[in-house]
Amino acid sequence: MTATGLKDEASKNKPNLARDWPSPPDGGWGWFIVFATFLTTTISAGNLYSFSVFFAAYLDAYNESKAATAWIGSLAIFTFTMLGPLSLALSRKFGHRTSVMAGGIMASIGHMSSSFTTNIYQLYFTYGILIGCGFGITHLSAIEMMGIYFRKRLSVAMGLALAGAGMGQFIMSIGGQALIDTYGWRGLHMVLSAFCLHICVAGALFRPLQAKKEYSQVPEVTDENLQMSHGQCNANQDECNDQNGESKYSKTKLTPDKDNDISKYKKVHTEDKNSVSSSIGKQGRAACNYSITSFFDSLYDFSLFKEPVFIILLFVMVLQGFGAVTLTTHIVRRARDIGISATKAAFIPAAIGLGQLIGRPTIGGIGNLPKVKPNVLYALCFAICSVSVTLSLFLNSIAALIGLMVVFGGCMGGYMVLLSVNIAYYLGRARIGYAISVTYQFSGTTALIVGPLTGLMRDHFGIYDQAFILSACAYGAATLLAFVALPLAYKMVKARRRRSQQALDDAKVAEETEEEFTGHPEEIEDRV
Repeated sequence: MTATGLKDEASKNKPNLARDWPSPPDGGWGWFIVFATFLTTTISAGNLYSFSVFFAAYLDAYNESKAATAWIGSLAIFTFTMLGPLSLALSRKFGHRTSVMAGGIMASIGHMSSSFTTNIYQLYFTYGILIGCGFGITHLSAIEMMGIYFRKRLSVAMGLALAGAGMGQFIMSIGGQALIDTYGWRGLHMVLSAFCLHICVAGALFRPLQAKKEYSQVPEVTDENLQMSHGQCNANQDECNDQNGESKYSKTKLTPDKDNDISKYKKVHTEDKNSVSSSIGKQGRAACNYSITSFFDSLYDFSLFKEPVFIILLFVMVLQGFGAVTLTTHIVRRARDIGISATKAAFIPAAIGLGQLIGRPTIGGIGNLPKVKPNVLYALCFAICSVSVTLSLFLNSIAALIGLMVVFGGCMGGYMVLLSVNIAYYLGRARIGYAISVTYQFSGTTALIVGPLTGLMRDHFGIYDQAFILSACAYGAATLLAFVALPLAYKMVKARRRRSQQALDDAKVAEETEEEFTGHPEEIEDRV
């Protein structure tokens, strides 16, 4: 097979909701998928969002600089977000259930290894790499399953499922500090190692849907085709034999095509029990093994970078990453700097988690209303986050900070849910997985830089005020992009597509007119 043929085959194997995936049930077993995703995000996002508790413990244990210590959490978030495309590729090759379980096992190993570290550099690997990889493989696989099972109720289902991040942060912040006070941070890692294995239980619930194939496109059976098919089987027995080792071509039958006047016989498999994820995986298996180009084509949808709306969403995610990482990483340490005890300060990230637990399903439900524009609600969440970060600089009471962080967490969780809704609204439901994975990568790259940068600012100025002001400004810029630039770019794209379609229609009419006159020269003479 030529390189061009491989490229064409790889492009055909790229997932297409309309072609490869069945119609979403919008309920039924989908609610078990919501519960499984809720449990998965409770453990994964709850761990990552509660790093501020570990951050204070690591500072006390190793007495390193704040910038160097902040690298641990930033590296974990970076790894978590960068593995999005690989997570999708693994899910489509081995199945979403397998990928989620593998991620849970890897995260468990990372936590257990972290409990035996003796310096901060070992934590870069055990916490930053292993735990980040485990949760990165898990998270996107679960989110894509939501897109498979839901369409009309996607906003509500996504809000309920991703509310697990708030639940996890709430439990981890309070419970984590209590476990540190009782068993130390090493004991907390051991407890979390066992807790991460519950992701495997959640993964068992990711039951795939039956794949839906368009049999009308199956080629007509001829002697030449059958001979070619048997030739391919001889070259690759694994692909052509079923689980029992029997040839798949022995299970075919000839059925008439009732849609045509002339009866044509087509080859149809009597058994098509491949799941959505496994069928996509088997289709993409050959292309991914031949060339680097086809491998990257299976990880990314490069056509997204031609969409102005997607480029704006990337900038929005970079800005929100700057704002969110600054506050969630340093809010506990700042509270301790102004005289709040470690036990009381642990309630601050818990308040953020409580806000996410409330805000994600609530804002997801509001976004599902027919008259609500997703970009307007998106921008409103960023605006409230910007105001909340600014106000946090003037509050020194633990009660006031907790109340403010509940509001901040609700809006933070809301805009994370609305990211999927905006992608589905502007780019289509079929591109949710690819678009989210790339936007997460950009956000994670920002987190890798922002955590240590704001730590350096704290070490230089002695206070966190400058870092928090930059965080508020980043949220303000994200507000403008979501409210103004996003719908403007969408309108420009629609106008350009209408002009292109009109030009094609005019060219087609002109061509038909020319053919008509060419075929009847006497009509031209009569008209002259």
